[in-house]
Amino acid sequence: VLMQFFSEVSATVGQQVVLPCQSTTEDDDSSLNFFWYRQLPGETLKILLEAYRASGNYKFRYNKFSMVVHKNRTAPLKIATVSFQDTALYYCLCSLFGTTGDPQII
Repeated sequence: VLMQFFSEVSATVGQQVVLPCQSTTEDDDSSLNFFWYRQLPGETLKILLEAYRASGNYKFRYNKFSMVVHKNRTAPLKIATVSFQDTALYYCLCSLFGTTGDPQII
């Protein structure tokens, strides 16, 4: 189960914003993978960041977007220096790698 609260987040240009994402699964957190997607107005959904806990790397960054996967099964998205171009819908997805290696949406 993934908890993402659907809410409108307002920010001042130049401000930092953090969007929450938490998995409530009881599975081993080392098997969890987190993904953040963004849908800009009038565009299709595109992947923004992906985090694979099994890789041993828990910090992920792309330009001004960053995500840290925590042991408490959270992976908030941090947007540094917000601009008007960041106006979009943001979605968090969590998948669990099973013993077969196939991802399972949880």
